[in-house]
Amino acid sequence: MVDTKAKVLIIGATGFIGIYMGDLIDHENLVNVLRQVDMVIATVSGSGIRIVNNEEDIATFTLKAILDAGTENKTLHIRPKENRVSQRDIVTLWEKKIGHTLEKTVVSQVEVAKITQEPPFPNNIPHAVRYSVWVKGSQNFELASNDVEATELYPDVRYKTMSEYLDQFI
Repeated sequence: MVDTKAKVLIIGATGFIGIYMGDLIDHENLVNVLRQVDMVIATVSGSGIRIVNNEEDIATFTLKAILDAGTENKTLHIRPKENRVSQRDIVTLWEKKIGHTLEKTVVSQVEVAKITQEPPFPNNIPHAVRYSVWVKGSQNFELASNDVEATELYPDVRYKTMSEYLDQFI
């Protein structure tokens, strides 16, 4: 008798690093702009945690999980410790790389909420997602018993850290 039970794997990669850290289509102009930054505007305290992953790393972990019978009927979360970062963490990493401190301005939670509501649906969706993640910390949750974390499951996989990602802009 053939087992007709389907293998189910849900991938929770949280966020593509390229989407949240810059559009690489015009890499040269992005690098030039980043080199000229003197001030950083952060939402609220800048302490909301965001998990970002390099797109190629998401693909690598996904392929490994698909081929792994141990992930059957599990939810795979790709949440490397080095890539659980706040806006403040990213700014601090950048300051270390460029060798000087940037002026910082904080936008209140009320102002961020207003920005989220200004554009009509569906144009407000990217703002709402950023608000949920950076302000409300929606990615700060404990994994459930049926969840597995990719870097713990596959410690041999070398992934790009946020610090390494920022190196391309120097």
